[in-house]
Amino acid sequence: WLETMDGSIQRVDVSIITYSPIIYDEVVVNHKGTSRDCAISLPDCVTTKILGHILDYFQFIHIKGCPNKERTSFDEIMAHADKMTLRDLEIAAEKLQFKHLLYLTRKSLAGHFKGKTHDDIRETLYIQDYLTKDDEFGEKLYEEPSIDDILSFINDTSEEKGMSKKNKKKKN
Repeated sequence: WLETMDGSIQRVDVSIITYSPIIYDEVVVNHKGTSRDCAISLPDCVTTKILGHILDYFQFIHIKGCPNKERTSFDEIMAHADKMTLRDLEIAAEKLQFKHLLYLTRKSLAGHFKGKTHDDIRETLYIQDYLTKDDEFGEKLYEEPSIDDILSFINDTSEEKGMSKKNKKKKN
């Protein structure tokens, strides 16, 4: 049993939740999720709508015997979801550590933003400029990637230009 941030409690198949180390630990270590009264509270970013998308995705691609061709077609459907849904799915997948869904949503978002300007991306995803050391809130605790770094990744203009795509995949 999983509870979303908006209070919806849903029963899910155990085989699906094992793809998230976070949820798996809640079930195995903390003995949660065994009943409606003991539902696992999901992170605040997981709404009923987003949980529905996550469950649909895992139901589809992880059904035993599902051919790779069908999995690829579902990946393509996900790639054409609207940007805000993809952003919300990406955040939820990251928080719940659903690795394949995280990869897919990031790949889809990158496709949506290929060739876009910094301002277009910030406006679409409601991203404010990062704080600098001069801001009243003090120094950053960790280094975040710059918009230039993100755009070069999306537009594939990294320092590894000379490498073939096959070699890039091997390196990653």
